[in-house]
Amino acid sequence: MITVNNQQYEFIEHVTIAGFLDSIQNKHEMSTSALLVIVNDVLISPAAIHQVFINDGDVLKIRNLPVGG
Repeated sequence: MITVNNQQYEFIEHVTIAGFLDSIQNKHEMSTSALLVIVNDVLISPAAIHQVFINDGDVLKIRNLPVGG
């Protein structure tokens, strides 16, 4: 199971964070705007979500990126 913002989802093997988030977004359960992603208390850069694979038991915290200066 993958926990995303205190909601649990089935684990999908061999998928990047971006692929997993796309599957959630396709179900209209999440905004499609720019996201701040934290996996197991480690900040993931926007570019790295396309390279880092999720693991069973990961805890993701996702929120909109802060905007402003």
